[in-house]
Amino acid sequence: DGSMDGLAWTTQKVSGSIKGLQSGQVQFYAWVFIAGSIVIAALVLFL
Repeated sequence: DGSMDGLAWTTQKVSGSIKGLQSGQVQFYAWVFIAGSIVIAALVLFL
């Protein structure tokens, strides 16, 4: 019973932190995707 309570508590905390990322702003998501792609490409090219 305690393990289920712990799992529920963990799920609530993780979902609460992820909820802040779900703003619904597509332009923000696009910029983050582009920035991430540039960072990954730079890492691949220079390392």
